[in-house]
Amino acid sequence: MDVARTEKNAMTTDPSQMAFRAVTHWLQSQTMPVFYCTTPAFRLRMPSELLNADPPLLQSQLSKVLSQQTQPQPPQQAIQSSQLNNDEKESHDSARRASSTNLWTKPLPQLPPPNMSLSGKVALVTGGARGIGAAIALKLAREGARVAFTFVNTSSIAKAHEVISEIEACGSSATAIQADVSKHQEKVVKRAMMAFGVTKIDILVNNAAATLTATLDDTSPEDYDRIFNTNTRAVFFMMQ
Repeated sequence: MDVARTEKNAMTTDPSQMAFRAVTHWLQSQTMPVFYCTTPAFRLRMPSELLNADPPLLQSQLSKVLSQQTQPQPPQQAIQSSQLNNDEKESHDSARRASSTNLWTKPLPQLPPPNMSLSGKVALVTGGARGIGAAIALKLAREGARVAFTFVNTSSIAKAHEVISEIEACGSSATAIQADVSKHQEKVVKRAMMAFGVTKIDILVNNAAATLTATLDDTSPEDYDRIFNTNTRAVFFMMQ
């Protein structure tokens, strides 16, 4: 049977591996041929004469070695053990630092709350004379923005004046533009900028929308164009 070579020692906390290294280290000092033997807990190397030894002698030899070599070793002492070379020490220290839950971290500086004021901004809300559009226009005005909003039907003129009055009561200013955003996107934007003497719109709310209560068979091309131009085309060109 071939003579088995001793494996290189490695740092581990597995008791079975520690016992295996301990016995292997002891067997290295012997001049007798060494053979493999397997136990349920770990692989063990034994000299050939111990294979035929009385059980009490075998048990005595193994117990002596295991009791000397498998004593628990404090982590710090294990790190400083002379069995570790410099590279192994550095690797062990790096792993220990990476797994630590007590790593020191630099506290983040206390940041001031962001400025959410809309003071000085100009907002344009389509369909802002009633419903959700009117509520959005009022909220923007309360936050400090000047608001321009659109409406289509003549029946909404009274509502538009009410919204303007409420915005002015908030200390802001507003203008109402009667226009169909599905056809006159560029005109709406220019009138809003002229009303406040600015060259750009800071906030755009595409609130205007068209609906149709008809079946698929009853929808005409004109109905389709009106809904598409208001809900899709107008949104695109207003943003442009």
